[in-house]
Amino acid sequence: MALEKAYKLVAIQEGVSNKSAKSMIDRGLVYVGNKKVMMLVGPTGVGKTTSIAKLAARYSFLMQKKYKVGLIVLDTYRIGAVEQLMQYARMMKLPIEAVVDPTDFEEALNRLRGNDIILIDTVGSSQHDREKLEKLNRFSDVSTYATIETNLVLSATTKYEDLKDIYENFSILGIDTLITTKLDETYGFGNIFSLIYCISMMDLLKIYQGIYYNTFQQTL
Repeated sequence: MALEKAYKLVAIQEGVSNKSAKSMIDRGLVYVGNKKVMMLVGPTGVGKTTSIAKLAARYSFLMQKKYKVGLIVLDTYRIGAVEQLMQYARMMKLPIEAVVDPTDFEEALNRLRGNDIILIDTVGSSQHDREKLEKLNRFSDVSTYATIETNLVLSATTKYEDLKDIYENFSILGIDTLITTKLDETYGFGNIFSLIYCISMMDLLKIYQGIYYNTFQQTL
């Protein structure tokens, strides 16, 4: 019943049918609730900063409702990345915060809490750089007023074995969504579909193992 109300609310808000509203919510094109916080993570060079700028423009200007968007950049390793996102923010007149540690991050989130959507750009990291991934995980664990949705950004030009390796290593961050970039640079998408299939099978295996374990416990 609550979902039906949400679909109707979005349908009115976006000027679309209930069916289209359901599709938009399921695909993450609109959100239901007070706040949405999206953190984009992934290897270097996959297009996280550009994706942040595109999402910011979409939510701020290209939808029926103009959302208030705030930006946070955690990629202080590359001065160019900070400047790039700062330039995007100036062009779109959006508030932006650059942070170094989890304490700064929590304060930045609080300063931006008046926004509907907060988009977070992060440092690109090798999937084998455990130290960077663990540091990034500390940012994900901060106490805040909204759930931080972790989006893994992957390039469509990356071969399947590497995609799987990246996903498995970045999984310590608790991946919620996959974002695929550079679709215009390849004709083959089998690697992406194979990864999605693999993830689905791993999730099914975890569910099966959970059911088996619970059933086994009950028989003791």
